[in-house]
Amino acid sequence: MAWMQVEFYSNILQRTVPLQILLPADYADPKANKKWKTLYLLHGFFGNCSDWVLLGDAQGVSSDYDLCIVMPSGNNDFYVNAPYGVRNSAKFISEELVDFTRRLLPLSDKREDTLIGGLSMGGFGTLYNALTYSEVFGHGIALSSALVLEKESLEALPDEPNFMGVCKGYYREVFGEDLALLPDSDLHPRVAAERLLAAGKPIPDLYIACGVNDMLKYPNRKLSQALSAMGIAHIYEEGPGTHEWSFWKPYLRKGLDHALGGPIPADPNPFWVDAEEGSAE
Repeated sequence: MAWMQVEFYSNILQRTVPLQILLPADYADPKANKKWKTLYLLHGFFGNCSDWVLLGDAQGVSSDYDLCIVMPSGNNDFYVNAPYGVRNSAKFISEELVDFTRRLLPLSDKREDTLIGGLSMGGFGTLYNALTYSEVFGHGIALSSALVLEKESLEALPDEPNFMGVCKGYYREVFGEDLALLPDSDLHPRVAAERLLAAGKPIPDLYIACGVNDMLKYPNRKLSQALSAMGIAHIYEEGPGTHEWSFWKPYLRKGLDHALGGPIPADPNPFWVDAEEGSAE
């Protein structure tokens, strides 16, 4: 496996962006002559490009599913195109980053071979980017998505920053000054999905999951119900756990099983021998 740590200057963000990139073991085989399927994997609030490597078993996922995994460091801005046009994080992810990595590495440019996934804030960014740039991404895997977008949730935001720094002022900086417009704006994945349908554009294959003990299960259920009402086929699952890595790690694999049909067959273990009769367990 190759583990690359890259920094490149983004013209869209006007700053240098760190990336972690993983390639499976046969990346260097000149006989392979292949274009890799790629997963653009987004971290959560307060995170960085190392999270999925250090905490989320990205190396095992890359090897087991024969995937190139690209993990950028984002701002705490939900990976959206800001209303004021000063932080176009979605344009960076779905245009500039995809283009840069395809020029850097032999990656497939096919929509069905290009996936996006993430947790919490990155789950939101997955939904927004997959539905806004559906011509780029064929699959989206959104885990514990931070869908704090409805009127009641927005009104409940504190006026002063809480322990995570979240407050009404922070939301206005990310999503626009008038938060009352947010539930029906194109920054909401539900609205982005409605616009895709109206335009007759391709709908990405979506896998959405949340822990049964995670308070975010309620807005995730609501989004799933809205997608179903539109006739948009998708997978929605809930499972044991809350907002934690012990939930995200197995459910990233569940999402990849759905998108790719499961991991590639493992090579035989060269150390395997049958146990001798009567040997100790």
